[in-house]
Parts: sequence; C-alpha cells; structure tokens
Amino acid sequence: MEHLRSEAIVPADGDAMSKIKYLKEQAARAERLAKTVMDALTVQRLQSFAADCRQQIKTQAESERPTEAANHSLAEDGDADLHQKLPVANKKAAELV
Repeated sequence: MEHLRSEAIVPADGDAMSKIKYLKEQAARAERLAKTVMDALTVQRLQSFAADCRQQIKTQAESERPTEAANHSLAEDGDADLHQKLPVANKKAAELV
C-alpha cells in the first residue's frame, strides 16, 4: 500500500521556519516511538528517519544563514555608503547658503 501524505500537514516550501519546526517534531516523534517498539528493524528505520530529519534541519538552517549574512552585509554597506554621502551633502548645503 502506498504511503500518502496530507498536504495540510507538510509545511509550504517557502516557509523555512515551519519546515524546520515540522522536521524537529517528526524527528522527536520517531525517536520516542523507537524507544517503545520491540522490533529491531522498525527501531532502526525510525532512528534512520530521525537522523535524516536532523540532517535536513541542519541543511535548511545552513541554507538560511547566507541569506541573513548577505542582508546584514547589505545593511552595513548601505550605512557606509550613507556616511560617505553625508559630507558631500553637507558641503553642497553650505554652498547654497
């Protein structure tokens, strides 16, 4: 029988934080279930699934960091550019007076 996933349960692709939260919940659920199951193969599969979820969380978090760093760098560059333009603007204003 084919495993069907409800689209309402799985977070949208653009919502990174929801996806990370979803993966954390799934990993925790699989780890809890693995502690209660007696079948070795099922335990191994649950632990493997939890490890896969944790790896996806790590990958997702790393892919979010460069975006945040780039936004921070742009803000800093924008401020530096603003500081360079202020003396020119002040000089021009003084010339008009």
